[in-house]
Amino acid sequence: MNFFSKPIFLLASVLLLCSCEFSENIVVNPDGTGSFSVDFDGSALMEMAGEETGETAIDSVLHFKDFLTSEAADSLSTEDLAKYKKLENFSMHMLMDPAQKKMVYKLFANFNNVGELQDMLNSMASISDMNTSSEEEEVDNSNPFSAFGDMNISETKYSYEKSKFTRKSVIKDQEKYQKLMDSISTGNMSMMYESTTYKLNYTFPKKIKKVSNEAVTISEDGKNMVLELSFMDYLSNPAALDVEVEFEK
Repeated sequence: MNFFSKPIFLLASVLLLCSCEFSENIVVNPDGTGSFSVDFDGSALMEMAGEETGETAIDSVLHFKDFLTSEAADSLSTEDLAKYKKLENFSMHMLMDPAQKKMVYKLFANFNNVGELQDMLNSMASISDMNTSSEEEEVDNSNPFSAFGDMNISETKYSYEKSKFTRKSVIKDQEKYQKLMDSISTGNMSMMYESTTYKLNYTFPKKIKKVSNEAVTISEDGKNMVLELSFMDYLSNPAALDVEVEFEK
């Protein structure tokens, strides 16, 4: 079952000309619980594609937990079912409106503590494997989340204490990582990733005292931070989005 229909994502030639955005959003509540989402805004695709997008609007929310109990799940292999199981805490909002020139995908979930986010991102990365065989190593152009790659290549670790928050990326398999980067750099997606941005947008219950990454912008109330760079720069150097945040007492 393919939730990332190739016709929705148009032609690769259109992708090369657009500026899209990934946004990783975290809101931490005073008790340590919170919400997490990764948004993909491909509205620029709609502007570029014109009539190729058709006239049908799509505005739907998919709860992966509901899918696991549906009849459709019965037709999945044990391996694919296990992949969906890892996504059971996630929901996805898909909005495609040709009239309004909007195309937004939002993958989101709540968490009980920040430490859960590592497993959440590993689960999200499994989306990239759902429509490919184990032999395929190239990025799936039809899937906006596919560039996150195999969950065994890298992982992002999060921690939150009373005085500090950290986000740190670790490459687990250097050989697979290099193959992924070679596939991107030699394929027709490299130009798209150069013009696509990846943004961290984090909100905390306490005021920020200082951050380790000089590229971070802090809001006037001191509780929100934003860090942005090109998606290609992020893929080339995941540590570029590493950040340690210290809070006021």
